[in-house]
Amino acid sequence: MRNRITLFTLLFTASVFSFAQTSLSPGDLAFTSYTSDNPDEFSFILLEDVDSATIISFTDHGWLSTGAFRANENVIVWSSDTAISTGTIVTINSTAPSIGSTTGAMPAF
Repeated sequence: MRNRITLFTLLFTASVFSFAQTSLSPGDLAFTSYTSDNPDEFSFILLEDVDSATIISFTDHGWLSTGAFRANENVIVWSSDTAISTGTIVTINSTAPSIGSTTGAMPAF
């Protein structure tokens, strides 16, 4: 289980991308929890303010030694619907996020 937690953290940390109005950098959010039992969910805390329409993609794509992501994995895209302040915790699960909206498939832990 410990290896699974480490792998999850590394993959998700390495695969956070930001687009839209707020430009996020490494360290601008931190994962606060994840659950791999039914229902699958994870949460993160924003360490920077984000503008409305900020988009962050999360994936469970594995990183290959060839320098590319493994194919045929899930991606879920979170969008802020309004401006959100630093310190806000966002929880994403298979039904709906606590704040904002999501599209795509929940990564399979």
